[in-house]
Amino acid sequence: MQAELNSTIQKRRERRDAILAGIALFLLTAFLTLADLDALLVALIHDTHF
Repeated sequence: MQAELNSTIQKRRERRDAILAGIALFLLTAFLTLADLDALLVALIHDTHF
């Protein structure tokens, strides 16, 4: 009974960790993409004006 409970808790922890890692990776990717787009827009604006 206790071992079964521990196993369930362990599985939930692993699942939660995987979900959190996925979210962190998604946010990092989104941030980097936005930074790239921002840099691209700035470069385009400067190229057009000068």
